[in-house]
Amino acid sequence: MKKFFLHLDLKNIVIFVFILILSVQYGLQYTNYELGTVNERILLIPYMALFLYFIFTRNYNLRELAIFTVLIIIGVVVVFKTHFTGFLLMVITPIVISTWDWKSVFKSFFYIRSIIFISIILLSLMGVLNLYKTVVIKGNYSTIGYGLGFSHPNRLAYGFVYLLFTYIAFVGKSFNKKDYICITFGLIVCYAITQSRTAILCVVSILLLVTLVKSRFLNKNIKRLVAFLGYVCPPLCVFISIGVPQLMLSSNHNLRILADLIDKLFSGRFKLISRTFKYYDMTLFGGVNSFDILDRIYKYSTVDNGYIRFLYAYGIVGLFVYIVLTLLTVNALSKHGNYLFVSLIIVTSFWGISENVLMSVGFNITVLFWSVLLRRTSTNEKMISTCSLS
Repeated sequence: MKKFFLHLDLKNIVIFVFILILSVQYGLQYTNYELGTVNERILLIPYMALFLYFIFTRNYNLRELAIFTVLIIIGVVVVFKTHFTGFLLMVITPIVISTWDWKSVFKSFFYIRSIIFISIILLSLMGVLNLYKTVVIKGNYSTIGYGLGFSHPNRLAYGFVYLLFTYIAFVGKSFNKKDYICITFGLIVCYAITQSRTAILCVVSILLLVTLVKSRFLNKNIKRLVAFLGYVCPPLCVFISIGVPQLMLSSNHNLRILADLIDKLFSGRFKLISRTFKYYDMTLFGGVNSFDILDRIYKYSTVDNGYIRFLYAYGIVGLFVYIVLTLLTVNALSKHGNYLFVSLIIVTSFWGISENVLMSVGFNITVLFWSVLLRRTSTNEKMISTCSLS
């Protein structure tokens, strides 16, 4: 870490400050210190200032310039159409971090977010912040969970899973038995506090994929399978998120029965989405971030699906761009042999079906991987040597 800071010139300081502001903003999300919409728009000024400095001081080729231009145009259009800043941050963040090696990027995110995460929990235990004791409905039964400073137990689980993902990303091939033990212990504690089954599925899935990728048994076949899943999972998850609720609205009785069975596996999430489809239209550029009509009619308006929230917030265009960039990223990472990052994209994709974690770069680690599309060959080679499990 000392060596890292010794090599911070002005451009690297700009990148670090960008990461710092981003980490603080999203580290405080879902707490009493969360920035409001107005403050987020104001914060866009330093983001853009740092971004513009980075752009005008970087050497780039025609290909990179074309990618920069397309991403920024789409991001700006979505902001003007929706008044949401999240999508623009999603497209400029990969550009800003593209000149740093992967380990420095994820190490920075992990340490800063860890400090904030632990601070929030400690403040709640000291009585400064609310413990957010919450009744958590689990299908046919209910239990008690705690947010420990975060507005809902699931929000605390979001933070834990995100930190775990960033940790795995920067540790890479150094991942060992001690990491397995510590993460397993952390998962047990996380579940005891939050009662989040989704967190268990995410953590167990990524540990399994890491184990398979590291294994020498059928290694080539495993990597081909991981690459295949990387290509299939993002569009498949979109299809499931939209398709199952549409089946619930179908006039075909058998299709509705099938959809209801799938819905029960996801604690009724698809039924809530089907209600959303009844009262809200899908548009090219979105603009919907709250579902007041559902709240008035059903007294409940929470839509826990990252793809549907993304679709209504950033529109069909935004979701299409997200999927395309993610598939291009999977292709680039697979070519460079970084199946660890592809594994993280796979798990994040499935995570998005049951939780609203895709709309912001603060919880969606997939967006950070988009920077591989702008990394030059020498950087990608460095990426393989520092982070790959191959």
